[in-house]
Amino acid sequence: GLLKYNDTDWKAYYYLGNLLTAKLRWEEGHEFFKKAADFAPGFAVLYRNLGEIYWIKLKDHKKAEEMYKKAVSLSPEDYRLYVALDELYAINKDHSKRISLYDHAPQNVKKNFNYVLKRAQFYVDTGQPTKALEILKNHSFLPWEGWTGAREVFVLALLNRALSSLNEGKYRKALDDL
Repeated sequence: GLLKYNDTDWKAYYYLGNLLTAKLRWEEGHEFFKKAADFAPGFAVLYRNLGEIYWIKLKDHKKAEEMYKKAVSLSPEDYRLYVALDELYAINKDHSKRISLYDHAPQNVKKNFNYVLKRAQFYVDTGQPTKALEILKNHSFLPWEGWTGAREVFVLALLNRALSSLNEGKYRKALDDL
């Protein structure tokens, strides 16, 4: 069809990639997204889509990181990209990249409750549950129906702090957290 007449239009490849992935033909969609990326367009959603396929379908977390980093560079105000990239860094246990991502994020991204929660999760993941609890106690999280994300991080932080207290012989403190 369209590509026969104009095979240099990255958008045609991108739209075909969207259509195919929406029809659960993600392998073919992935190929069209890669062809669109060959034109190096400054379009963050394309790289986010590629990142999702590498992450969820192909389990190639390093390649997914690369795609999300590109997306962040093209849309530095989109908190959702930071949330996803932080999660990929966490999967790859690269906490130094998580620190750098947070340090370099724009202020409006740092204030978004979804990203604030990722910061609390970072502290849980790195054995700093008290810092996680401080964040959770000092911020509001807007739950939507069925969402328990903030509660889950809160429970993990308390359990981790209780375990640490138990290991230190501070039984009363551990009991309070439990």
